[in-house]
Amino acid sequence: MPQDTVVVALARGSLESATAWITIGLIVVCVAVLVILVLVLAELRKLSRSWSEFAAATTESVQPLFRHAVGAARSLDQAAEAVRAEVTRATGALGGIATGLDDAAVHLRQRLAEFAALLDLIQSEAEEGVLDAAAKLRILRSGTGLLRRGRKRGEAPEDRGEPPQADAEGGDAEGDDA
Repeated sequence: MPQDTVVVALARGSLESATAWITIGLIVVCVAVLVILVLVLAELRKLSRSWSEFAAATTESVQPLFRHAVGAARSLDQAAEAVRAEVTRATGALGGIATGLDDAAVHLRQRLAEFAALLDLIQSEAEEGVLDAAAKLRILRSGTGLLRRGRKRGEAPEDRGEPPQADAEGGDAEGDDA
């Protein structure tokens, strides 16, 4: 037996139709937001590509600068190392020169002391020689003075057998070696 199905439909009220319209509006807004999001994502993708291209181009143009900067840094490092080595070598050489100068100064002081001693010796020898020569001249004068007096008298003191006499200057006639 077939049965009939009875469907009862209630009349739509204003609340139900407002709810339906609000639901439709929300669906339309969601679809619009979805479309806007897709468009924004597409623009972001384009922007991402352009930023990637810009970064790649910048990287390509900056690479030689980086290589150049690295080379310059290496050159500066090598130059600093060379200067450091030269300064170390010059310091060693100057140390050797200073040691040599110290040794030379000590040697020079010794030589000057020896030279001063030699000059003192020469001076004392010269003084002794001058004094000796003066003494001998004095003796010679006194001897010649005695000879002159003897000639004035007519005979030499040696001829008479007398010892020679001192002259007026007070010197001996014989061997005053002082």
